[in-house]
Amino acid sequence: MLDIGCGDGSHMLALPSGFRPVGIEVSQALAEAARAALAPLGGEVISAPAVTAMERLGSGVFTGALLRSYLEHEAEPARVLCALHRALLPGGVAVVKVPNFGSLNRRVMGSRWCGIRLPDHVNDFTPASLRRMADAAGFDIEVSLLLSLPTDDNMIAVLTRR
Repeated sequence: MLDIGCGDGSHMLALPSGFRPVGIEVSQALAEAARAALAPLGGEVISAPAVTAMERLGSGVFTGALLRSYLEHEAEPARVLCALHRALLPGGVAVVKVPNFGSLNRRVMGSRWCGIRLPDHVNDFTPASLRRMADAAGFDIEVSLLLSLPTDDNMIAVLTRR
């Protein structure tokens, strides 16, 4: 299981047995914390940009991936999704959580919307724009807006490698 932008690794601590956690984290300090947290599970953490790290890990290695509050920070999200496609096994699944620029709350709040966080949020996604990018990278995608309230600022997408 791959966690891109894994932070301190805490999101992978509850993985069922049989999954080996692998994290990618650009922050050296967070990567060290994640290494300490995941070592007892046989996990590893690479501190590098996502595309560079996935190239080092190889092709067809992972059954699943988590990109939680990550893609909005990535300067090259399309390139990351293409690298993720290579890293996943056919049928592998990635769960992506990003702010929903198409949300009702963003329309109401305008420039005061909480998802506008310059300079660290460098991308805005709507369900349609995320679908196009995922499709171009070779994924089938299901965007679920039904799991949240109408005013929710985030969307969750499940990407399946074709």
